[in-house]
Amino acid sequence: MFKKILIASTLLATVINANASSSAFGVTGTIAPDACNVALTGGAVNLGSISTSLIKTYAVVGTSYAMPNVLVPISIICSAPTKVEVSFVDNKPGKTFALDANDAIRYGMVDGAGTAAIGSFQISFVNTVIDTVAVGQFLNAPNNTTSWTGTGPNNLPAYYAAPGYTIGFAKLAGATTPDSFTTLAGSLIMTSYISTAYVKGATSAITPSGSGTLTLVYI
Repeated sequence: MFKKILIASTLLATVINANASSSAFGVTGTIAPDACNVALTGGAVNLGSISTSLIKTYAVVGTSYAMPNVLVPISIICSAPTKVEVSFVDNKPGKTFALDANDAIRYGMVDGAGTAAIGSFQISFVNTVIDTVAVGQFLNAPNNTTSWTGTGPNNLPAYYAAPGYTIGFAKLAGATTPDSFTTLAGSLIMTSYISTAYVKGATSAITPSGSGTLTLVYI
């Protein structure tokens, strides 16, 4: 009896295997982030045609002339409440003319297609509103991280848009992480500095050239 049962079981297994079939399974689809767009009105600031005699009347900071501040309106519009921040990169790294201990927040500047540093510029947020509420807390983190703090490089206020750093926005003072928002409106203050020695030694027109890249980061 035992042998008959064993043989029957073996035959049944053979029949089951002979009729086996297979079918693939898995996961597919698309997950799309809510779209956000950033706009800078006149992001490439043109300092205009200025005589060296006029520049020499500007305030001197360290060994540089401080050019007049320029306001650049900025807006971010998202299709839905989104946790989006703004990162900054210097397109002329290593070309920042030494000014003071806060050079880490500034961007490089050369003369036209030249390679020597002749100055620098810095930018910061002002009058910034998210979803009709004034930003109560700016947050700062090194690019590609979420190590948020309420200060930037050298313990400066977090609203300074330093190269290599990302700025987040929160509605309440003392917040430790950024908020989601649908709209942001405000301005960037751009302040440029040009070496006094370079201006005084100029024998031809100076064409200051500096730039950075602003990128929206979804977190």
